[in-house]
Amino acid sequence: MKKFIRNPNKEKKIATSLMQFFSISIALIIILGITCYSMASNAVRTRYENAVKSASQSMQVTMELLCDSVSSKMIELYLGDEFNTYYNDKFDADAAEAATLASDVSERLIDIKANMNYLETYYVIPEKGKNICTNVKGLPEGMYKEFAATEGAGALIAKRTKNTWMGSHELIDQKLGKGNDDYALTFVMHYVLNKNQGYLIADVSVNYMEELLQIMQFGKGSYAGYVTSDGREFLLQETKNAVLQRYAGDNLFVGNSFYEETKDAKEGGSDYVKVNGKKYLYVYEPVGKGDILICTLVPESTIVSALSAIRIVTVLIVLLACAVAFLAGMYLTKSISSALNQACEALAGAAEGDLSQKITSKRRDEFGKLNGAMNKMLDGIRGLLSDNQKFGQRVVNLSNDVVGSSMEIGDSMKQVVESMNMVTREVDNQAGQTEQGMTRINEFSDKINSIYGESESMVSKTEETLNTVEKGKDIVGNLYEKSEDTAAVTSVLIEDIAQVEEQSRNIEVIMKTIEEIAGQTNLLSLNAYIEAARAGESGRGFSVVAEEIRKLAEQSMDAGVRVRGIVTDIKDITNKTGESAKKTEMFLREQTTALNETIEMFGTISNQVSGLVTAIRDIQGNMSGMVANKEDVVMVMQSISNIAEEIVRSVNTVSEVVNDKMQQVDMLVSNAESLNKEAEELSRSMEKFKV
Repeated sequence: MKKFIRNPNKEKKIATSLMQFFSISIALIIILGITCYSMASNAVRTRYENAVKSASQSMQVTMELLCDSVSSKMIELYLGDEFNTYYNDKFDADAAEAATLASDVSERLIDIKANMNYLETYYVIPEKGKNICTNVKGLPEGMYKEFAATEGAGALIAKRTKNTWMGSHELIDQKLGKGNDDYALTFVMHYVLNKNQGYLIADVSVNYMEELLQIMQFGKGSYAGYVTSDGREFLLQETKNAVLQRYAGDNLFVGNSFYEETKDAKEGGSDYVKVNGKKYLYVYEPVGKGDILICTLVPESTIVSALSAIRIVTVLIVLLACAVAFLAGMYLTKSISSALNQACEALAGAAEGDLSQKITSKRRDEFGKLNGAMNKMLDGIRGLLSDNQKFGQRVVNLSNDVVGSSMEIGDSMKQVVESMNMVTREVDNQAGQTEQGMTRINEFSDKINSIYGESESMVSKTEETLNTVEKGKDIVGNLYEKSEDTAAVTSVLIEDIAQVEEQSRNIEVIMKTIEEIAGQTNLLSLNAYIEAARAGESGRGFSVVAEEIRKLAEQSMDAGVRVRGIVTDIKDITNKTGESAKKTEMFLREQTTALNETIEMFGTISNQVSGLVTAIRDIQGNMSGMVANKEDVVMVMQSISNIAEEIVRSVNTVSEVVNDKMQQVDMLVSNAESLNKEAEELSRSMEKFKV
């Protein structure tokens, strides 16, 4: 495969580069135009689609109101007294009465039609009774069975009243000898009464529906209308003059797949479909229970035709922008190329040695400034070359003087180096002595720091001891308070024990009384028992009572003996408890005194420890002063050492600088000789320029 290699020496014109950049700008303008048109097209298309959907939804609401109005009136008629009186109760009455009642129903229908300008015709087809209709010819008898046998009407027969909307009723039209062009829509209700049934039919006017659909204007070639569940299409077509007229051609919806897929839809929608090879926007909206489907077809070409003006304006603006960009590019490239070529010719002459060139230009833009600057540059070069010719001779003369002076400077530099070496040796000795003094001072400083650290540890431990003494003082104080509280409680306990002894003595007195009562009760029971024995058989019951009283007296005596024993035990325990409480009180009093003395001793210890801390703090202060003085001495010694080192470094630096300068002087001599030769060559070179 042959690889393309770009020739770096090939000339590339600036005009070509500029035209390439302008070509990119033109391409961007074209892309901008296409993008703007595409965005505008999508926006207009979306707005058009929304407008069609909005109009279809408005028509849906209007038709639902129409259908509700007609159905409510027919149901109102069905529930009315006139209708029920005749068709449920009197349909088999004599001819005169039946005619009168049928006339009442007919007048009611006439009133309904008069109040509803969109109602074209009405029919009542009962199973039993007289048919009623607006047509003078009238319907034949037995019409109910024939009409019920039709597909749409037969589907309504049930036990309850049902209704629907259809596009036509062909059987009735045949009987009356007319077509379905007289009405646009028909309401059919199968009613059920107790004794009768039949059909109520109401037709909607064609003129009214055409006027109602006049709002569905969407552009040339569009179709708007509705399709009923029985397949009738009632459509208006928009002509070139924006006029809607009845469409009488073949079916546009029924039989097509897009309609069959949407005829049972519960909600409206839209899509783009093809009808007779042409693309349309298809919008549909169901009305009521789905018996009617509002359908709209708008040609895509009609929607896009609204964009023709935008397309034309966009194309013209893009072409104009491209032309302006192209002409501007041509003008700028020609102008820039002319100015640059003139400058290049002048610079080429100057490069060959002819510095008398001058660029003439009448431009006032940046290129005019460039030409002026280049003229100034050539003038400056001419002056510079003239000065260089004069300067070359002076350089030759001065270079000879530099060689002699450089040799003298070299000899002086050698003497300076020897003096610097002597100073360096003396300063090194002084630095060593200073270093020894710093070492001894640091050793002394370490000992002071060690003592200072130990004193700091002693202060810390002393403070801990002081804190411990304070805590012990607080603990003993709390113990002192609790001892006093315990002594007070013990005093109360002694008083309570005395009260227990007093109550025990009271219990003994009570028990003596109970024992006396028990003795008397025992004597009483004995007497009662004796009297009962004397009474014989009649005193047997009394003897039982006397026996029970005796047992009670004995139990009382036994209980008294036990209580007396318990009281005796209580007195013994109380005496022992009282003696123990008194001993405890004495012990607590002594303990309280000892605790008070302990608190005073802790206070003395705290004061002594505080004094010790203060003394150690004073020692630390003195040692801090020594440490601070030591630091000053160390800083002074360090400063002396640093100064000595700095002097050594400075002397070494000076020595190095002097040595370096000596080398530079040698180089200067060599360079001066070279400069002398080059100055002579420069003078010869300057002679070839034309100033």
